[in-house]
Amino acid sequence: MQPNNKKTGNVADLMFSRYQRLLKKDENGSALGWKGIDRTAFLHDLD
Repeated sequence: MQPNNKKTGNVADLMFSRYQRLLKKDENGSALGWKGIDRTAFLHDLD
């Protein structure tokens, strides 16, 4: 397991829960440009 404070520059190094935390931030979710997708529902379904 990666420690929470570890920085990574490679998305392949991220654990699944880290993807979820990143997508919860508005600026990160908006950067994806997903049109018509409810990000809150999407993240809920990932859980």
